[in-house]
Amino acid sequence: GFESFLGYYTACTSDYWYHGAPNGNATYDKCGGVDFHQSSTGEVSGAPMSGPRSLNGTYDAHVFTSRAVELIEQHDASEPLYLYLAYHNVHDACASDRFALGLQAPLGTVEREYSTTALDTWKVQGAMTTELDLGVGNVTAALRAAGLWDSTLLVFMSDNGGPLDHTSNYPFRMGKGHEFEGGYRVVAFASGPALPP
Repeated sequence: GFESFLGYYTACTSDYWYHGAPNGNATYDKCGGVDFHQSSTGEVSGAPMSGPRSLNGTYDAHVFTSRAVELIEQHDASEPLYLYLAYHNVHDACASDRFALGLQAPLGTVEREYSTTALDTWKVQGAMTTELDLGVGNVTAALRAAGLWDSTLLVFMSDNGGPLDHTSNYPFRMGKGHEFEGGYRVVAFASGPALPP
């Protein structure tokens, strides 16, 4: 297992800012109750939702990036490091008929980067992808600063194709939830100095 964990044990969350949001994850049939944890090898506990260390009000991609950078900065460079960072901010927030939040991204990123994009869903999806890119960039910079980059193998991949109402899986047919290639074949790459030339 992992020495530490920050995130959701269930499928997803309904709100990417307020992790202890009204109804928690109970708004989505697969997720009952509030499920945002900050755990270690010997302890399973909820992440701070109130007080000076509260994570509420922080976009969860920023929470995950900050924690990854913190772990990298604290890591003994003479030891190997395995870091599994599962961003999900390019995914719709889980919703039900009672509580639908859908796509979510910081408004500043939407306005700064996508002001000329016509459709709101594409604006927000673009901003969500931009936030993912910024997070990966910050983690990569932290690995370099900590002297870990030279022995790093970075593997980047998605779990499925994007939904067709706000993404394109071109040149593949269809998308998420479909059994054509657009639902299964995804962009993925491996990078880093650990790869042979």
